[in-house]
Amino acid sequence: MGQSGNILLVEDEEIVALMAETALKKEGYRVFAFTNARDALAISESEEFVLLIADVNLPGSIDGVALAKMLRRKSPHLPVVLTSGSFDESRSFDEALQAFLLPKPFRKSRLLEVVRCSLSVPV
Repeated sequence: MGQSGNILLVEDEEIVALMAETALKKEGYRVFAFTNARDALAISESEEFVLLIADVNLPGSIDGVALAKMLRRKSPHLPVVLTSGSFDESRSFDEALQAFLLPKPFRKSRLLEVVRCSLSVPV
């Protein structure tokens, strides 16, 4: 424990979202979990976040990459972790997006490792 801050979690797979939210809360983070980008954008108007974790493939017209870009207009240094079942597992960081990449499925320990790394690396 001992971590703090608000994390915005945007994941449409219920089992993945529940596992991630539970793991992050146990570490001491306050987690705002949504299944789509529209709702995530709405909460970002009233809350500040230390990290965005978003699935690349979200329902609706805004995917995880577009969401990250939109949130970074407001908070340019917001760390981002993008998840997807179609990432090449040899890549762990996307230079163009300045985002950590987390291939699915992932273990809780790997999620927490990536979260710690993303919060310690300046964007």
